[in-house]
Amino acid sequence: MAIHIRVVTPITTQGFRSPEDASQLESDGVKVDFVNIETGPASIECNYEIMLSQLGTIARVIEAAISPSPSCLRSGVRSGNSRSRRRSSSARTTAR
Repeated sequence: MAIHIRVVTPITTQGFRSPEDASQLESDGVKVDFVNIETGPASIECNYEIMLSQLGTIARVIEAAISPSPSCLRSGVRSGNSRSRRRSSSARTTAR
């Protein structure tokens, strides 16, 4: 059974995650890719930016849910804010 995991990074900054990052996580039968949100903050440094990232993150998770990609994770973006470090959570982790 092949598993495709899409990691949603909740910022608009392109290049934050690279294809090499994904390839290090892949193994036999497991494909990993990263996507950024299309609308929202460039970085997350405060609670306001966390709020701004939520609609774009939800849109990407819904996109993954209706696409052939069976799994989706929300990536935690680390900053100086200790709350941001604790906010990494799974949005959807079922395999088909």
